[in-house]
Amino acid sequence: MSKILLGLTGSISIYKAPSLIRRFRENGHTVKAVMTHAAMKLMGESVFSAVTGDDVFTDMFHAYKDFPIPHIDLAKWADLLLIAPASADFISKLARGSGDDLLSSLALAFTKKAAFAPAMNVNMWKNSFVQRNVISIRENGFYMISPVSGSLACNDTGTGRLADENILIEDCERILSEGILEGKKVLITAGAASENIDPVRVITNLSSGKTGIEIAKEAYRQRASRVDLICPPCVAASHGVNIHRAVTSDDFKREVTELLPECDIFIMSAAVSDYKPFEISDEKIKKTKEPISIKLRPTEDILACTAGLRKKIFSVGFALETSNLERNAAEKLKNKSLDLIVANAPSAIGSDSSSVLIMGKNEKIIAQLKDLPKKELSSVLIRIIADEISD
Repeated sequence: MSKILLGLTGSISIYKAPSLIRRFRENGHTVKAVMTHAAMKLMGESVFSAVTGDDVFTDMFHAYKDFPIPHIDLAKWADLLLIAPASADFISKLARGSGDDLLSSLALAFTKKAAFAPAMNVNMWKNSFVQRNVISIRENGFYMISPVSGSLACNDTGTGRLADENILIEDCERILSEGILEGKKVLITAGAASENIDPVRVITNLSSGKTGIEIAKEAYRQRASRVDLICPPCVAASHGVNIHRAVTSDDFKREVTELLPECDIFIMSAAVSDYKPFEISDEKIKKTKEPISIKLRPTEDILACTAGLRKKIFSVGFALETSNLERNAAEKLKNKSLDLIVANAPSAIGSDSSSVLIMGKNEKIIAQLKDLPKKELSSVLIRIIADEISD
């Protein structure tokens, strides 16, 4: 994994930093903390020594073990410099190229990936001096993780809060990634479609949408320029992903048809209904002692009806089969004009892991994966797609 330098400045949001460090470490990264003197007035360095398991770096003129010239040696050590929280004062210092303490000198010497996450009062954030300084820093190659709106420590409300922990983690993972989908626009469907029988009853399936949301997260992490996810309301939103809500098969078809022309990669992981009622009752069907029958008709096949739109789009389908997995997957790959198909069994539904067979053109089996967590599966799938489109 990666080596991260976390720069801590004089913002009250510093209290969120220990949890952020723990999350980075849980994800396998090594973290070292660098504090300004203003940061040290707000929080003791012993806290950060405890959560990093290492020295905390505060003095440009101190020869630390393994880092005798700290502003140079630390800059060479790290893969990513993240300044979070970045105060208005430190942003000003960085914008004018000042290097009068360890963190500012280190930032000037840093030549790899760097990001800053501002945190301050809403009026300070809106100030034209601050905004000009932010533009200057971004023009010099720093990625900005934007502050969010909400209640502030000073009891004001507005933009200025440090970005949420999950956003900081996900954006840093994006910065650190290989960027194998950089510049690509990705469209994904996820979750189960539902077809109404009456105002309160539906025909649906057990798909949770977990696979689709993990694929969307991985596409964002690998720096796709745009990620669109079509899913039902029960599927949670994700940072960096544009959500388009769909409930019925007709909703999914409408959203897919509208968004397809703008994408480079289409991944149809949703479990869209194969059948829907001939008629939908306007009123709730009352329970009686007599059995009832519901006449069903096929829904329109989204992959089949969009084949003409997908001629220049790399298209991936999913096949859930109870038998003859490989044969049925091969038939669907061909009949639906797909470039890749992911086949799995019903045991994958709602689970956090899945066993899959991934098949490419000419029925070539690219991978067979057993009981792989869906987060890892999404990483494997995105890499396979990137390899296929680069050939």
